[in-house]
Amino acid sequence: MKIRNEEYNPIEVEEAGVKFFLPEKDSKPESEKKIGKSMSVFYNPRMTINRDLTICVVNTYSKQRTTKLSYCDSMAATGIRAIRLLKQCPGIEKVHINDLNPIAIETIKNNLELNEVPSGQYKLYTKDAKSLLSHFHEDTDEYFDIIDIDPFGSPCQYIPAAMQSISVSEGGGLLCATATDTPVLFGIKKEACIRKYLTSPIRTDFLKEMGTRIFIYYLAKIANLFELYIKPVISISANHFVRVFLLVRKGILGVNSNIREFGTYQYCRNCLHRSAEKFEYSKSTMKSNLCPICGETMISSGLLWLGDLHNSEYMTNLEGQLADSLIQSFPSYIQMKKFVELAKNENKFPPYFYSIPKLADSLNCTYPSLGKLREHLKELGHNSSRTHFDPQGLKTTASIVEMKNLLKNFQS
Repeated sequence: MKIRNEEYNPIEVEEAGVKFFLPEKDSKPESEKKIGKSMSVFYNPRMTINRDLTICVVNTYSKQRTTKLSYCDSMAATGIRAIRLLKQCPGIEKVHINDLNPIAIETIKNNLELNEVPSGQYKLYTKDAKSLLSHFHEDTDEYFDIIDIDPFGSPCQYIPAAMQSISVSEGGGLLCATATDTPVLFGIKKEACIRKYLTSPIRTDFLKEMGTRIFIYYLAKIANLFELYIKPVISISANHFVRVFLLVRKGILGVNSNIREFGTYQYCRNCLHRSAEKFEYSKSTMKSNLCPICGETMISSGLLWLGDLHNSEYMTNLEGQLADSLIQSFPSYIQMKKFVELAKNENKFPPYFYSIPKLADSLNCTYPSLGKLREHLKELGHNSSRTHFDPQGLKTTASIVEMKNLLKNFQS
């Protein structure tokens, strides 16, 4: 080891068959609160599904490209994600690995050596991520095919720079972005959300889906400033983070199509009625903010993304990869399998869900299993689906009145 620091004391750990060094004091934090900026080199073992999904999505993306790909990990920490991509994604030709922390860079060098990665397959940087992304094209006359932005907290400040350095040729570049400031996205810190994500949240029982759609809206809005547009391929909210994979392409028609996917939520805190409406810029008058069910004043959230959260081709490919022995060895395989099972039908329903415990609590009643509820909804002519956002959540075409009546009928 090249690092000479008594406090460093590196130990060898493993993730998905790839070995890497990690400072011993960071390998076993005393609690979740210790996982953060205080670590000498950041590594969160609870985020394995984040990294595992990245492998699967990048493999799907690379099959749609005719050339080998470049990947930029703008805040690499241990470098484990970039090294895994080199080893587990045949379509990756070169990784650009960056971290401003000099201890992280030395750790990455040791991990590259440990995994016998040829020097021609990577390039290291010790820069601020915004600086690297902002100036990469003008410095090299190149673009990154894939950019990964996975900071501790909000990624907002890095997104404009990413849009300046991502390739938009041959079907577009792939942007992988994570937000861990979920209290902001989920409406707990409203002012911070307005400041960072340029939109207003509300407190609802479907807050994880709302937060994911706010995040996608922000990514689309920033892309649109550069005459770029986005297409989400996989979106996930899990373990206190939101992770979005999206294609970035160029064209005014695409920008306009993004804008048509922006809209608002209306939510009644009294009776829990909710609706979503895409924003029509041609209309100058606003609709009534009174609840059509109970007459109380509704609250609104938005603008946010009301389009698809996932791409069917990517979701089908992801489901197919679950049969691969390599993917089955991933730490989060069971969690990924559950995610695909729950998320693959989410696009078919309104852009929100019902929290069944919340509805039952509002009626002061008990509730049956989701399976029984779905059976009865089908008898009433309504389709339904579970959702990855909430283990007790249900997406359906049924109205709030129909859902409440259904729960009441189970009491008799």
